[in-house]
Amino acid sequence: MDEVKKDVPIWADGNKEKGNIQFVRSDLNIARNSQKENKNLAADHQRGEPRSGGFPFDDPHEIKENKPPAINKGVRELKVLEFGIHFVKLTIFTGMENLIKLYNKWLRDDFGELELSGNTRHYENRYITGNGFQLTGNPYNKEHGEHGLFVIPGALCDCFDINKLKEFCYENRGLNIKCTRLDLKIDNCPFTPHDIDKSIDADKFECTSHKENMYLINNKYELDELGNMGTATYVIGSGSSERYLRIYNKHGFTRMEMECKGDTANGYFYGLMMNLENKSNFIMGHMMDFLRIDAPYWNEFTNGYERKYMKINKIKDIELIRMETYFYNQCAPTISILREIKGKDYINHALNKGWERAQNDDKYRVFLHKYGLNKRDG
Repeated sequence: MDEVKKDVPIWADGNKEKGNIQFVRSDLNIARNSQKENKNLAADHQRGEPRSGGFPFDDPHEIKENKPPAINKGVRELKVLEFGIHFVKLTIFTGMENLIKLYNKWLRDDFGELELSGNTRHYENRYITGNGFQLTGNPYNKEHGEHGLFVIPGALCDCFDINKLKEFCYENRGLNIKCTRLDLKIDNCPFTPHDIDKSIDADKFECTSHKENMYLINNKYELDELGNMGTATYVIGSGSSERYLRIYNKHGFTRMEMECKGDTANGYFYGLMMNLENKSNFIMGHMMDFLRIDAPYWNEFTNGYERKYMKINKIKDIELIRMETYFYNQCAPTISILREIKGKDYINHALNKGWERAQNDDKYRVFLHKYGLNKRDG
């Protein structure tokens, strides 16, 4: 198969050749066309003839076999895989006043003005925007210090530039910012929830979750968003675990969505921020870490991708690594020079002062609590 040139842009015609395969993404209106049009579309694709219309995409899914992608049952269009995030919740350890300042500086232009909307079960103040962004703060339980939540739901994630989150976290790295929920998604998968159900029933799978936590939800009388009768969702994993997979077709196409929480969400989030230019490889690799199916449709789906084998450190370890990296890269040269000029006593005095400040600063107090360092030893 010919090598794909990375610098070839994909514009409005939506066509991208990889060997003899052409991927086509049509507008949703095509899905409402007649069955005759559907047959014509499939026939044209089989002959390798391009179709007009489409949408740019990055890091396309590679298929080595010389055949068109599968068409989901009930979906009358051919689509490429689309990778992205579908939910983000950031826990930011700072006070309410600063949370609002951060929002106004970094996100207000995208999501609009905040409006006070009462309280929640765990927080005294809750703000929302007209398009669904949520900011909560002033926790009733102060055990972990002052903090609040930035919540970006799925509909906003679809139209939000995730690079802004990367910039936000980098420019505010002095704060303790933890991602406590992250949903990763792959749209237009070339299989259905029922395909997954059959493969798992036949024990043709490998998964980090137990089989008793896998089940199919079949809503045969529910209409999907394209007007087709019948929807289904296949669930893998426990809702209380840190990874939980859903495969569903209620939008008229098959979506695979992994809900991540806790340390897994935080590890995946910062890993994704460092790999945005290869987000398709990152997301598919972690899906493959969680689930693998022994079936032709799965081989086609994952062809060209590799597992990530990513080990998630506990959040306190991740924070410690950040502090160590900052110390060696930014602080150590300055400290070594001052030690030679001012002497060791000067350095020890500065460290003692720094410790006092850390114990009285919210962003450090949470970290010290995790290590049991609230009070100085000795």
